[in-house]
Amino acid sequence: ALGLAEYLDQQTVAELYAIRARTALDLENAEASLADNLTALGADVTLAAATQAGLLADQAAIYHQAGLYDLVLERSDAALAFNSLPEESVADLYAIRADSLFHQGDLVGAITEVEYAVGLGQGEALRHALLAVSHYQEGDEEQALTEAEAALAIDEDVAPAYRVRGLVMAWQGKLEEALVDLDRALALDA
Repeated sequence: ALGLAEYLDQQTVAELYAIRARTALDLENAEASLADNLTALGADVTLAAATQAGLLADQAAIYHQAGLYDLVLERSDAALAFNSLPEESVADLYAIRADSLFHQGDLVGAITEVEYAVGLGQGEALRHALLAVSHYQEGDEEQALTEAEAALAIDEDVAPAYRVRGLVMAWQGKLEEALVDLDRALALDA
């Protein structure tokens, strides 16, 4: 693996290692792959800040998929500290940070992170979904349903919006519709 660095520039080698890590079959393999490759690259070449930030962002995404939300926040903080990621990647990081905070029960923190993502042109659907959750928790089912519908109009793959809409439908006695939405939320969370 180290021989690659002789033939390719360090950015290309780092990108190949990141791809290898992303395509690992499970979290343990992906983590081992990233750790091994960072060690190998550190011994052979000095990674550019953008490459280091990209690898940390990749780790945050892997942890997010595994539901390891504390580690998502740790790795994304480290990636963002480099100030070298493309704007779209920064917006994506804020969106997974928001989702991680939401899963940890920090709705206010999640909304704050979504506002950053929205400011960068991403995360509008998630913002509506989190507002739907907030309104539902406050007992305002009508506004919760409005926000959930707004989220789903933007992105049909936002689990919290399906969850809230399903709960509101159940509250309204529309049990079949509720079950469809709640099943969809569970499938998206899986």
